[in-house]
Amino acid sequence: MESVLLYGAETYVGFLLAERLLEEGIHVAGIYLAPGLKEEQNMLEERMLMIGRNAGLARYDAGETNKIPAEKYDHIIDASLDPNSTNSQAVHAAGAIEAAAKHHLPYTLLSCSQLTFEDEPFFADRRYRHSEESLQQFHLAEKAVRESGLSRGYKIIRLPLLAGPWQSYSSKLSDLLMNDEHLSERVIKYLLPADQGAEAVFLLLNQKNQITTVTSKEWISGKRFSERKEKELYMVPADEEQKKKAVHSQREWLSKNRISFK
Repeated sequence: MESVLLYGAETYVGFLLAERLLEEGIHVAGIYLAPGLKEEQNMLEERMLMIGRNAGLARYDAGETNKIPAEKYDHIIDASLDPNSTNSQAVHAAGAIEAAAKHHLPYTLLSCSQLTFEDEPFFADRRYRHSEESLQQFHLAEKAVRESGLSRGYKIIRLPLLAGPWQSYSSKLSDLLMNDEHLSERVIKYLLPADQGAEAVFLLLNQKNQITTVTSKEWISGKRFSERKEKELYMVPADEEQKKKAVHSQREWLSKNRISFK
């Protein structure tokens, strides 16, 4: 893989993946679909400065997709729906599927692991659930992908909440921290350090599974899954200390930006 067309590069998960791909020398054309809040725009610009003038990263706004020579790219990744976001108004980028179909490119959708674990008692507590509107968006996006008939096939990679800095105050993790500065162990177990989440997606891009749920070994420890589901799980060996450090980094980021806790 030498080049990727990334829809939703402005999302937390999208930008994480862009950084990981650039580390591998992969050219990324990042399509910024939504400007977001002013605070989020400023944060994104700061992260862009940290990357520097990387020749491997090209930025396009939503209205500029007609300028992109999509046929020159190896893969389309759709991060338009961010599993770390609380924005129920986010819209799936249907144009990503259309581009994959038109240019016969492999396509990957980043989705939400809560769709795999909806029946878990953990999500009975509404604080930890995505809104029904958000979950419906993920359901509809996955349905559109499954029914697309893409000639080069598709992947759906479901991610849990990722813990790490640079998440806006409107992110799900920030929302949890602002309501409970010291997250309980059961919440910590569900999370995955952001860098390990990005690494998992990068590795899964080259695997054949159509739908894979990325999860922490600690989260599923002691739980029982059917043989079918076991094949769909990609288990990351992230221990509790790694997760606590990742949560702490976001807590520090919020404090630095004068976000108060309850």
